[in-house]
Amino acid sequence: MDLNVTTKIDPENGIIPSAEITYHINTDNSWLSKLDGWGDRRAPGKIQIALSDLIKAHANYKRGLTELEGQLGVIQANVDILKAKYGIYKEQIVVIDDFNKKVSFLNWVKFGLFTAQKVFAYGQWLTEALANTSWKSVPKNHTSRVIVLALAPAIHGGASTLIGTLKTIEDFLAVLEGAAEPAKEQFTMSRDRQLYINDARFEVQQMVKELETMESDVRAKLQELYTLRETIHQAAGLLQASLAEGERLLAARDVFRKRAAGDVQDYRYEDMAFRVFRNDGVQKYRATFELAARYAYLAATAYDYETNLLGSETDAGRAFLTSIVRRRSPGVVMNGVPVVGARGLADPLAKMRQNFEVYQGQLGFNNPQIETNRFSLRKELFRLKQNQASDPLWQAELGYYYKSDLWGFPPFKRFCRPFADEAAGPQPGIVIPFSTEVNFGYNFFGWPLGAGDSAYDPSNFATKIRSVGVWFEGYDTADLSSTPRVYLVPVGADVLRAADADNFVTREFHVVDQKLPVPFPVSEAEVADETWIPVNESLSDVLGGIRRFSSFRAFPDPDSYGNTTVSEADIIQSQSTEDTRLIGRSVWNTQWLLIIPGGTLLADPDAGLDEFINNVTDIKLFFQTYAYSGN
Repeated sequence: MDLNVTTKIDPENGIIPSAEITYHINTDNSWLSKLDGWGDRRAPGKIQIALSDLIKAHANYKRGLTELEGQLGVIQANVDILKAKYGIYKEQIVVIDDFNKKVSFLNWVKFGLFTAQKVFAYGQWLTEALANTSWKSVPKNHTSRVIVLALAPAIHGGASTLIGTLKTIEDFLAVLEGAAEPAKEQFTMSRDRQLYINDARFEVQQMVKELETMESDVRAKLQELYTLRETIHQAAGLLQASLAEGERLLAARDVFRKRAAGDVQDYRYEDMAFRVFRNDGVQKYRATFELAARYAYLAATAYDYETNLLGSETDAGRAFLTSIVRRRSPGVVMNGVPVVGARGLADPLAKMRQNFEVYQGQLGFNNPQIETNRFSLRKELFRLKQNQASDPLWQAELGYYYKSDLWGFPPFKRFCRPFADEAAGPQPGIVIPFSTEVNFGYNFFGWPLGAGDSAYDPSNFATKIRSVGVWFEGYDTADLSSTPRVYLVPVGADVLRAADADNFVTREFHVVDQKLPVPFPVSEAEVADETWIPVNESLSDVLGGIRRFSSFRAFPDPDSYGNTTVSEADIIQSQSTEDTRLIGRSVWNTQWLLIIPGGTLLADPDAGLDEFINNVTDIKLFFQTYAYSGN
């Protein structure tokens, strides 16, 4: 739900007369919500923090209500259990009482039956006693009979009375014993009933105590909920205060923007006036200085390439590059020689000159190692044997690098001078890319060093080119041109080792042969000329334009001369090209391009390339190099 609020503000204070603020209210919760598509802030503001506190307080309150409901539910469950147990105990006591009454009744019935049995037994005994006292036991003598008959009632009455008394006492004691047994059992049942009642009362009291404890917890939870509700009110108040503060900041920002806009406008006019009326000589001085700084930076780059010192070295080229960028004045130059000491471009240039004079002997610049090497592309690059069985593989390899049109190959157009007009049509050729390296245990093309392979010495920190040559083995001048031409272009990065490092650290330099025209001396008349621009007027050519490579002649393999009076050294010397475009470049390069245009083989370039692929059995590269040992 979106809520639009329009606030009226007094315009006399320089504030906008009205402002419309839209609040996005969450219909499910009573706080503001973020719309879809809104991003995340880098750091939360006061409103976000206040809103977060409000949400947390509300969540805590809801959690407290949930916990209270749970406690009340537990209390109600315990109450229900207490009522159920109380009813069960009550019913069990009723059952026990009924059982005791029935058992007591049966015991007394048993006692009555026992008493009646004794009574009837006594009557039986008495009857039997009277019956047994008969005249059969009187003596036959008349005198004796008379005496017995005379004494018989007395004797019989006394004996019967005694026996009856004893029997009565015995039966009375038996009756008393029988009466004691029901009474004993009655007492036992009364005891058990009372013990059960006591146990039930104790358990009920325990449950009541538990309910009282739960009631105390509920009171504590209610107090906690009161506190949480007050926390919600406080958080809501802080949120409203933050919103009000934000509205005040928006109003103050509008005022600041208006004032700042006026100040900026004044500054712009002042800056425009300063630029319009600034001394023209300052502009020309700045332009001339920037041109001089560019040349000094290029000199430091060349120094860094030649010395190849690591950035951690004090005299490294990187330190001079940084120093040149920071300079704002030309420094002191005496008799055309820069002087050390004064702040300016001359100071790093003079230091580089002095350092280079020291490094000439220390790094071996004045004592290079001259070396001549030839490398077979067939054997050392493509790893193909020099026999007829591998000739089809060699021919397939050359065919793989066939290009139907060199104009469609961007490196050719960028780095090579064309031998014909592009409008003359497609120019096919062979483009063989390869990389070179100077590492121990590997040949010149990066393969593990094998029999017949050649490699350069990795103990030298830099091995650079003096002259180059290309030979075609099996090239027959009877079928092809006697003066084939090729391009050998380093398009990758030159790799050099650190001059003084035992861990064989390497650095890569992306070298581009560019035009560096020498500036003409500047006269006072040129400086006074309003249209004079240093970059355009003091240079003879475009600064930084790429100097493209020209093709050079390739020769048949010198080994084909056989035993002649011409020495191999003379042949190599005469068939090498001292091309200044490659002098000083490192033989270690991440990518070379050997380009063989078909138009230099025959007038029909495709026919010339077919003849070349079918007859040439190897391509050999020749490098005459000079190396620096370093340290």
